[in-house]
Amino acid sequence: MILEGPVGLYLKDLIDNLLDEIENENDKRALDLGCGYGYYTVDLLQRGYEVDAVDISDHSIEMTRNKIEEMKNHPKVEIHNINALDFESKKKYDLIICFEMLEHLHEVLKLLKLINTWLKDGGILLISVPHNENLWNIRDEQAGHLRRYSKDEIKEKLKKANLEPIKILCYGFPLIRLFLGTYLKIQEMMMNRAKEGQTREKARTSPLSRMKKISAPILKVLFKFDNLFINGDRGFGLVVMAQKKSQ
Repeated sequence: MILEGPVGLYLKDLIDNLLDEIENENDKRALDLGCGYGYYTVDLLQRGYEVDAVDISDHSIEMTRNKIEEMKNHPKVEIHNINALDFESKKKYDLIICFEMLEHLHEVLKLLKLINTWLKDGGILLISVPHNENLWNIRDEQAGHLRRYSKDEIKEKLKKANLEPIKILCYGFPLIRLFLGTYLKIQEMMMNRAKEGQTREKARTSPLSRMKKISAPILKVLFKFDNLFINGDRGFGLVVMAQKKSQ
């Protein structure tokens, strides 16, 4: 999960608020599946969790290690460069997070059932996935997504894994969706007009990317208006909190 740009910062605030709701006592364990660049691995360590971080990408694991090495104390963390479906652990976790990963997998239910075995009774799962197949766009293709999910679909899969949905937030409407729609159109136009000899990657990322970074703090504040619609069904992303049922 890469938390950059105004949309990434908005999503981080959303997830941080959910993490704040979770009671965090001493000696809590967390599992970060698909840890990406380690943003939430570090966040969970700072919140006092012992953390296992898992990612299949060598580059992501390297980035995560670098972030942890920058921490002043000596955090309790283990890093695993492995496919989440191949991860094995005898530990039981109070919290498992899995952000922007399920949409890349064919065997989603298999992973959710594994998550159930890793969670303590009453343990919490936080996930985020793209919402609504009708909103499929070039960014999904660039990111290697296999699909998007509806609220009902994600509820069904969670319940089949004996995980009870507690809260489902649907973010990205109306301002974020308007921003991204405009951004994608400009990006496509710039790629089509790329000068001869200039790579499409350069056309895609510059100067539009610089403009996005500069505007990020301002847009992050404006996007808070979207919180009025967070319980609706018109956004492009879902953030879900679920709990393992007691056996």
